[in-house]
Amino acid sequence: MQGFQLTRRASRIGFDWDSVEGVVRKLQEELAELRTAQSSRQIEGELGDVLFAAVNLARFLKVDPEIALKRTNANYFAFREMERLAHARPGTG
Repeated sequence: MQGFQLTRRASRIGFDWDSVEGVVRKLQEELAELRTAQSSRQIEGELGDVLFAAVNLARFLKVDPEIALKRTNANYFAFREMERLAHARPGTG
C-alpha cells in the first residue's frame, strides 16, 4: 500500500507515465534487471523495483493492488485445498 500511495502522490504532481505501455516497459525493464542480479542484496533491490513497478501498473489501470493480490491469494488457497482433498480421497495418494 505504501508504494501505491507514493505513486499516486507522484502522479498528482505530474510525475507519471503517458500511457500504460510506458508502465509495462518499465516493469519489463525491472524484470530484466532482476534476471541479471547477482548478489542477494542486488536481487532484493531489483525485486523491490519489480514490485514497485507492478504496483504502479495497478494504479495506472485503476486496480487496487492489495485487493488484486488478496484475490490471487484466495485463488491459490482454494487450489491448495482442492489438491489436499484430492490427495485425501481413497486410492489417490
